[in-house]
Amino acid sequence: MNEYEIQRELNALHRKIAELEESEKIYRMMFEAADQAVMVTQEGTIRWTNSKATHMSGYSEQELLSMPFRFIIHPDDRDRVEHCHMQRMKGELDKKSCQFRILTKAGIVKWVQNNTSTISWKERPAGLNLLADITEQKQLEENLQKAHDELEKRIEERTTALREVNEKLCLEIAERTRIEESLRLEREQLLAIFDSIDEVISVIDLQTYEILYANRFVRDRRGKEVVGGVCYKELHGLNEPCDHCTTHIVRMLEGKPYRWDYHNPTTKRNYLATDRIIKWTDGRAAKFHMGIDVTERKNAEKALRESERRFRELAELLPEPVVQCDVGGTVTFASHRALEVFGCTREDLSRGINVLDVITPGDRAKARENIARILNQENLGGTEYTCIRKDLTEFPAFIHSCATISNNITAGLTSVVIDLTERKRAEQALRTSEAQLSNAVLMAHLGHWEYDVMKDLFTFNDHFYKIFRTTAEQVGGYTMSSGDYAQQFVLADDRFMVADAIQEAIQTYDPSFSRQYEHRMLYANGEIGYIAVRVFIVKDNAGRTIKTYGVVQDITERKRVEEALRQSEQRFSLAIEGTRVGIVDWNVPTGKMFWSPGIFAQLGYELDEFEPTFSLVIEKFIHPDDISDILRKILAHHNDRNTAEAECRVITKDGSIKWLRLHGHSSWDDQGRPMRTVGTVEDITERKKAQDEIRELNRELERRVQERTAELMQEIEERKRVERALLASESDLIRSNKDLEQFAYIASHDLQEPMRSVANALQMLEKEYEGRPTDHSDLLIYFAVEQAKKMQALIRDLLEYSRIGTRRDSFKKVDLQEVQNQSVRNLEKLIEEKGTKVTWDELPTILGDSTQLLQVFQNLIGNAVKFGSEDSPHIHVSAEKRDHEWVFSIRDNGIGIEREYFDRIFEIFQQLNRTDSFTGTGVGLAVVKKIVERHGGRIWLESEPGVGSTFYFTIPDGIRPSL
Repeated sequence: MNEYEIQRELNALHRKIAELEESEKIYRMMFEAADQAVMVTQEGTIRWTNSKATHMSGYSEQELLSMPFRFIIHPDDRDRVEHCHMQRMKGELDKKSCQFRILTKAGIVKWVQNNTSTISWKERPAGLNLLADITEQKQLEENLQKAHDELEKRIEERTTALREVNEKLCLEIAERTRIEESLRLEREQLLAIFDSIDEVISVIDLQTYEILYANRFVRDRRGKEVVGGVCYKELHGLNEPCDHCTTHIVRMLEGKPYRWDYHNPTTKRNYLATDRIIKWTDGRAAKFHMGIDVTERKNAEKALRESERRFRELAELLPEPVVQCDVGGTVTFASHRALEVFGCTREDLSRGINVLDVITPGDRAKARENIARILNQENLGGTEYTCIRKDLTEFPAFIHSCATISNNITAGLTSVVIDLTERKRAEQALRTSEAQLSNAVLMAHLGHWEYDVMKDLFTFNDHFYKIFRTTAEQVGGYTMSSGDYAQQFVLADDRFMVADAIQEAIQTYDPSFSRQYEHRMLYANGEIGYIAVRVFIVKDNAGRTIKTYGVVQDITERKRVEEALRQSEQRFSLAIEGTRVGIVDWNVPTGKMFWSPGIFAQLGYELDEFEPTFSLVIEKFIHPDDISDILRKILAHHNDRNTAEAECRVITKDGSIKWLRLHGHSSWDDQGRPMRTVGTVEDITERKKAQDEIRELNRELERRVQERTAELMQEIEERKRVERALLASESDLIRSNKDLEQFAYIASHDLQEPMRSVANALQMLEKEYEGRPTDHSDLLIYFAVEQAKKMQALIRDLLEYSRIGTRRDSFKKVDLQEVQNQSVRNLEKLIEEKGTKVTWDELPTILGDSTQLLQVFQNLIGNAVKFGSEDSPHIHVSAEKRDHEWVFSIRDNGIGIEREYFDRIFEIFQQLNRTDSFTGTGVGLAVVKKIVERHGGRIWLESEPGVGSTFYFTIPDGIRPSL
């Protein structure tokens, strides 16, 4: 592309951006004219706002932008608002409006009505929030509440004794209701844990074979809901009880577990099963069944043995030496040819040889660095070294190594050794030339390619694959045919165009031929992008094209900017349609109007049923008694250039009367004549009705005092009856709680026992095979043992998480200074290994559960140590009294966390670093959050990647345990 074409393309891009800015300017003016505060939020953060929002909140526009939306919500309303938002996102709630309080910058509390809709903002989903100030409406409601309070006060003065009895009964009923709800939640949490386990878990009625419960794994395997059916039909596809049914066996064991193996003919899977008798929540005797799928394990063991056999046979057939080593560099396998080249024996191998031992001292630093890079799965393509034999003679060699991957974990290296004695000089010159070319291409951020016409073979460099978000190892090498290239990297609809371009380069007679073309490409992850391809050719003495070559450049971002221009108008149109508030745009000189769909709906008309004009509005829709007032306010607005505000009645299509509130702004020409008025139209009919109802209710207060006294007597009698019913059901609640605790114990015990058996068996195999020099089973068994241990840790953490809410201990005074000291002592070994400095301020004594608070401090400090800085790691713990609560912070200078994971990190099973360097089960922070919430507090974090993280949590004074 020459300089003129680039300038022309830039000019076109600038024009499109100017069009986008003009379109956005129009819609910004429309939203600035809105009576409501307008906020666009994305991933919980405010991305755009209008002046009404700054006036309502007291914050400046700069302060609001990039501020989390939840920060302006009153703390007591945040959880409720977020819950409603999650329900709408899941489709569980159709209502798009929500009322809540906000805190202005000055600390003033305001009530708002938020109408929410989903729009596209910068090519990503976002929320359009229209916030109307309803503080006045809430004040009316508060006045009504005060009137009710006055009524209750008068009743209380007349019936003091009755009120005391009533309050006592209310407290007892509330407490019992809370206990009942707590038990229900604990049962739901336990069943949720079962649903999270990818193994077969079910409960079967011993008499009828009815399925009383089946976890998500069972339902997904069967593809339907199986609860309520009979087990032998739903789970095994039979018409009568299975021959291997264990019901009679578990009856005889009287509650003891029975473990057995079986093969499911329907699913064709093998299971390790555990059965035992339990009592179900309705009192029935039932069989608890859990089946662990061991099919993959058995198949993997068989495949592993076959893979090891084929590798050894292949390695012995190769003419070049083949060597394998573990991540520490110890040689675990060497082919017969390798032993000959290096002059070693099998006995030498059994005594232990490190790969660095066969490299001369001068090359060992380079070899050590390359080994580390290869273990990090970098592709070096082979390296030249000077090697040394057992008899101390030296020879040059080219060693090509790659990482050995086992279960997605780097287990070591596999290397092929080639003697370079005769080819060293020529290959060294070739590598130097290729390195210079590769560096030049990389500096230009271009991918390089060559195409051999005779062989139909493309050759690419590493940066070419980087553009496509892949590597040569992932696609099978640096070369491929033209058909494979088109199939893998070119969108199907563009393949003919690419083929024509290649043919044009081959068939041209011009030896200086050069072309550039653009087409769509396929990234390795399946996404679609755009690239620009520059083509050059090489001809032989006969004038035939024998090679084409060139460079490619990713132009996806440029294409996205062009697409953004096209979508701009559509995005703002959808934003208007997504709100319930009507928007009007009045061309004052012509009288023509634009109405959003909301105004047509308010008046009961279909969209575009007629063309709105100013004269039509006055003659047909404004109530006759309000016309003169509306015209007077419009004239005053145009003359005084102030904000237009008015309330009036309108006549709808069916003849009914509605109240509308009008709010708008205008623009004037150079002579001061009004040219355009843009504003919002809000239906306030319900608000007007509410004001009338409040006035009517005030007149009814005195009359209801006497009626309420008589009703109160009846309520007290009814509450006494409820108390008797609660006393009768109390024993049932206690029994149900015991059954749930027994259910949790069975699940945790039976989940851990098979894993302990697997781990013990693998450890026995590890001891049996330990020390065999040519056998890879030691390494594989080691990884299997580690995975079994991780599964045990996960089950143990799950059980601990489920038990947090079951503690019934009352809160006592806890010296957090001692809790901090104990947590540091418990983590002493890890702190010393990491070289971490831990400091803390004076910590208070509070009411709480000492065991659980120790778990909070230990988990947060342990995470800070694990993800600490490599250079001078430091952790500081502090506490600060704010109002009626303590705010604690644990600050580190570690790797930090991206903002998009701030909420997700406290969810169960969420791990941001799934590597061997950072071990864990993803349950720790979920446990911390649940404990803090049980103590009546909240938890959050602030972090910056590469700088560090600070975890905050609060504990209020005088708390009671939240079960």
